[in-house]
Amino acid sequence: MRAIYEYGIRKEQKGKEEGIKEGIKEGIKEGIKEGIEKGRKEGKEESIIKLYESGMKPEEISKRLDTDLEKIKKIINK
Repeated sequence: MRAIYEYGIRKEQKGKEEGIKEGIKEGIKEGIKEGIEKGRKEGKEESIIKLYESGMKPEEISKRLDTDLEKIKKIINK
């Protein structure tokens, strides 16, 4: 009887460990995805600022980068 109880405890512990590992794996995956998105956004903002500083008008930047004009103006005026 005790062996069955201990087996159940071990099985439960193993299930918890697998759940934790899966949670960590998913967390890392989501973190990488968010990091890539943030990097792209920051890169685009940097490009907008450089284009503006080189003399390009916000309307031109909007057309070239296919980005909403209001977003361009907001980034420029930060």
